[in-house]
Amino acid sequence: MNQPLSNTLVAVSARGDSTRPIGQDLATPGLQQISNERFLETVFKDLQPQERPIVVCIPDVINKDTFWGVGNSWAPKVTTDLNYVRDDEANWFFTLSTYLPEFSGQYRRTKAQFHRAYGVMLDDIGTKSAGRERLEACPPSYLIETSPGNYQAGYLFKEPQESLERVTALQESLVATGLCDPGAKGPASRLGRLPCGYNGKYEPAPMCRLVEWHPERRYTLAEIEQRLQLQPPVAKSSKKPSAGASGQSRIGLSSSSSPGSSSGVSAGMPEAAIFEPRASENAVITALRTRGLYKRALGEGKHDITCPWAEEHTDGLDTAAAYFEPSADFALGGFNCLHSHGERFHIRNLLSFLGLSLSAARHKTTIRMIPGEMDRVVDAAEQALALRVCSSGWPSPASSASASISTLPASASAAPRRRARYYRRKNRANRCRRICFEIQH
Repeated sequence: MNQPLSNTLVAVSARGDSTRPIGQDLATPGLQQISNERFLETVFKDLQPQERPIVVCIPDVINKDTFWGVGNSWAPKVTTDLNYVRDDEANWFFTLSTYLPEFSGQYRRTKAQFHRAYGVMLDDIGTKSAGRERLEACPPSYLIETSPGNYQAGYLFKEPQESLERVTALQESLVATGLCDPGAKGPASRLGRLPCGYNGKYEPAPMCRLVEWHPERRYTLAEIEQRLQLQPPVAKSSKKPSAGASGQSRIGLSSSSSPGSSSGVSAGMPEAAIFEPRASENAVITALRTRGLYKRALGEGKHDITCPWAEEHTDGLDTAAAYFEPSADFALGGFNCLHSHGERFHIRNLLSFLGLSLSAARHKTTIRMIPGEMDRVVDAAEQALALRVCSSGWPSPASSASASISTLPASASAAPRRRARYYRRKNRANRCRRICFEIQH
């Protein structure tokens, strides 16, 4: 039986026999004495201040009604569930990524709080994915048997990676090559098994087992790609960000590539590439309609929809899910499902399911900041602010000082026109900076 997790650790040799073929199980007794605490301390040996991985404990069976919660942030010698629940009395999961706390001090497995990745995990080796012999060219840092004949393989990085895009690309290449379950594409929030604990997905629940433990094996991303001969990730179809729905016009700024780059913008580019008004319908609502998930508008920016994960509801009921349009407090809008999995799925999960970008969800007019086109950028900003004046009135004096309007419709009153003329007299460079501030707020 595994020893209880505590802050008092047992010194265990983890060298193993590096010459043994990877297809054979280790029978080294010392491996079974490595606690989850010791495992985590070895993987995350150089944590920065406030940087934490997350550990999730599920002391029960795992099914569609399981409540996962946010888990616990972990650091050496810091008290968590690891100190109160025995290794062999629960399902134990952890992230190979680390996170920084939000303002409240809470750690969450989100892209917004992602800090660094310490490795990647390959799931379902030996069953849904490739066999263990496929990994011989690049032996993993650890291998955990999660159920008979089914393994999770972990590859630790020589240096923790701060670029989530690069780690995501590596994970997608692993999936494209058939070395990982297609459901494991999100390294920013992906959970893997710890070496001790049971697998509550089955009855009776098998115990997890550490069969390979070589923490000295640490790789660069390039070494993993080359040695495993990974295929490039499947190209995603490009989607033009759209904006949508009702409410006050909001404006977003985006920077284009620098001059000389392959995607750079020439001085004679069309105005449409600089100023892009928002679409007539919210992009999220359009996508929900397309997928047959939209039901009806409930008023005040709230919409009754079908939950994309309704199959997890009790008896498969299609109830209690809503989408909320973007607002001043919630720039991306909101998604809420009142069923038991509601804590797991939020607006970013809905956007990912629908294949929409964050810029599309924000529902803003777009003005692109393009080198050499500042005059036209300012004109576009003034045009957008003029539309705001027509739809919702002139801003308060404090906010109106941050922008000038050069073009107002004939229906506008004389007072806004006088103010517009006054601000046109100011220095153009200062005016541009103030306009940008007004746009962003």
